Amino acid sequence: MRIILITLLLTMTACSSLKKEKISVEQNEKETIVQQPTKASKLLNDIWVLKEMPFEAKSVAGKVFQRLPQLEFNINNNSILGNDGCNQIFGDIAQLDDQQLVLGSVGGTKKLCPETMEYTRKFRKALENTRFYKISNLELYLFNEQREELLRFRKVD
Repeated sequence: MRIILITLLLTMTACSSLKKEKISVEQNEKETIVQQPTKASKLLNDIWVLKEMPFEAKSVAGKVFQRLPQLEFNINNNSILGNDGCNQIFGDIAQLDDQQLVLGSVGGTKKLCPETMEYTRKFRKALENTRFYKISNLELYLFNEQREELLRFRKVD
């Protein structure tokens, strides 16, 4: 009798865990479907170099950074790579559709660039505040929640 009870208990536990795994797989499939690249977001999948920081009075084109900040979007694995004018940066794309672009956490190396630190900090802050984007004439525009332009890039690839 004990053996039958133990066998029955193990069978119920195994069925319960299979049910949980199935639910998890279904949820992952739904997430994948939601994150399928759209026509507009496929254009984003490229390398972009900073052209302008519209909120800055100075032109940034090679004047305030050691090198121009650059971003490479990889929408297939929802990630970004690049540099902020001093350090290498990397992160994930939290939300993306035809108009919305929200970046997840952005990390990077910790090289010290005293002469450009103010601008690299502003550049990263602009990335954090990005909520919308537009691509027009090989230029990428990033906007905040109020749809104010934060950064402008040009396509280089």
